[in-house]
Amino acid sequence: MAATNASSETAISQSSSMHTVLDIDLDFFVWPPYTGPLNHERLPDSECTHLSSEDDVRCFLEERCHPGREAPIPGQRFTQHEDAFRVWRRWLLEKKLSSPFRVIHVDAHADLGAGMNLSCYYIETELLALPLESRSQPRFAVDNGLNSSNYLLGAIANRWIDHLSSRG
Repeated sequence: MAATNASSETAISQSSSMHTVLDIDLDFFVWPPYTGPLNHERLPDSECTHLSSEDDVRCFLEERCHPGREAPIPGQRFTQHEDAFRVWRRWLLEKKLSSPFRVIHVDAHADLGAGMNLSCYYIETELLALPLESRSQPRFAVDNGLNSSNYLLGAIANRWIDHLSSRG
């Protein structure tokens, strides 16, 4: 497993009344958490003091996230965490996911817009000003749009998420 803060996986599991998305950013398993600019894709190896083993990751997922072993669940791997928004939008259009859905977020970062940029300003003044049916095609940009540090806010602005929890 590479020491990266940008590698992410998303999986969905279906229950009788709603869908749940398990949203994992592998940076959760790297110490210290990456705090550099968004356009930098990984924590330099020289700064990484701990990288969880495959057994540690598997144990965490089994004990804290409880994935089902009896049937494989759909998933998607991507490099930029903002792509979770695009995957969820596609799954909603394909009827693989229903809205609203629950998100279990495993990440070293909140992905709710923290940081020194104008991305929250874009969400508050532009995205939320759009009619709900127009919000699923946001502008993606590191400094003034939807990105890997705020994509959860974009999904919330679309009213896709009804429950967000962390497994950190």
